[in-house]
Order: sequence, then C-alpha cells, then structure tokens
Amino acid sequence: MVQQLLGGVKRGVYSNEAGQGTGPQASSAAEVNHPAVQGFVQAFSVYVDTLFVCSATGFMILMTNCYTTFNESTKEVVYNAGQAFTVNQIGPQYTIAGINTLIPGFGGAFVTIALFFFVFTTLMAYYYIAEVNLTYIVKKVTGGKSSKICEYILVLVFLAMIAFGAVKSANLAWKMGDIGVGMMAWLNIIAILVLSNTVMKCFNDYERQLKAGIPTTEITFDPVSLGIKGATFWEEKAAQGNNSDK
Repeated sequence: MVQQLLGGVKRGVYSNEAGQGTGPQASSAAEVNHPAVQGFVQAFSVYVDTLFVCSATGFMILMTNCYTTFNESTKEVVYNAGQAFTVNQIGPQYTIAGINTLIPGFGGAFVTIALFFFVFTTLMAYYYIAEVNLTYIVKKVTGGKSSKICEYILVLVFLAMIAFGAVKSANLAWKMGDIGVGMMAWLNIIAILVLSNTVMKCFNDYERQLKAGIPTTEITFDPVSLGIKGATFWEEKAAQGNNSDK
C-alpha cells in the first residue's frame, strides 16, 4: 500500500509539476499587475491538471470497469478489463480499453492523438525552460552577453535525448524522470522555504488592496515599500507608475 501511495504521489507530481521549479520560467513571462495574480493562476492550474484531467481519466476507467485488481487474501488477480493486463502494467492500456467499451476500436487512436499533443507541448515547454535557464546562466557568466554556440549545443543535446528516449523502454524513461524530478523538487522545496516570507508579503499586500476596494485591474505592487529586495523588474515598474502619476 505504501509503495502504491508513493507511486501515486510521483505520478501526481508529473501531472502538474507543482513544487518542481519548472513553473517560474513560464509564469514570469505573463503580463500581470501584481505577482500574486500569477501565483493564483499557477495554483489553479494544479486543480485543472490533476483534479480535472487526471481524475476524468480515472473515473472513465472505473466507470467502464476496465481496471485490474489484486486480492491480497486469495493472491488472485482480477482482470476486470477482460484482458490479461498484469497488475503492475504501466501504460495507457486501461484508458484504451475503457474507450473501446464505448466506441469499439477507437481507444488506440484517441490515446495516440492525445499523447502526441501532450508530448509535443511538453517538449516545447521543457526546451523553453532549458533555453531560458541557459541564457540566464550564460549572461551571468559573460556579463550580459548571450552565446549562440551554447544554444546550438542545447538543441543538439535536446534532440539527442529525444532520440534516446524514443528507442529505450518506458521503465527506463520513468526511472530517469523520477531521478530528475526528485533532484529538482528537493532543491526547489528549499528555495520555497527560503522565499516563503516573501510570498506571504506579496499575498498579504494583494489581499489588503482587495479589501480596500481597489479594482483588480488597478492593484499595484511596490516591493520596496514591502521590504522585498532584488525584485528589479517590479521596482522599475513601480517607478514608472509613480512617474506617470506625477
């Protein structure tokens, strides 16, 4: 039971990437008037990804009775799907079987198309994240200069990893992914704890302006007045707002 619970937690993290540290690159590109606004969007995405999309798939499998169970007392495997799926089967076979009960023969095509779009968007997002991180590191090292050579190397490494994953087994891909996600998550959890005070300052500032009756479109953010250091983008934005008011 504990092993199954941990496995569910690992797969749940993959579904929304909450706590991994892969969200800041995309969310930082959003145009918002207060960082708490994008924070709410990121938090809501967890519910959409996991509670809606993943739960919908799970309910579809349960309602169509296309799942495999294992009786601990009798040590017997019950193949509810009508096929000899092993109890530790990894893959979309249950979803395919569930769809086939409603539209015979369409399950494989539906899952293939869905996986194509999921994989394509994931690759694009991960490359964007990698490129943003690489550009930031290179500019820090070179004093603000970008490097086309580093970008080309990143593209080659990225394509090589795609080819490597395409020809290797799913079990190896899951294991490598679990190791990578685990390393990112532990580092990011430390960063979250360090920045928790800053997050609460942003949240309280947003709530204070809402309670004051300020429309959401007119809420502003001034990190200097809140004692937040290093938020250069918001400092410049707040300074521009103050100059326009004058």
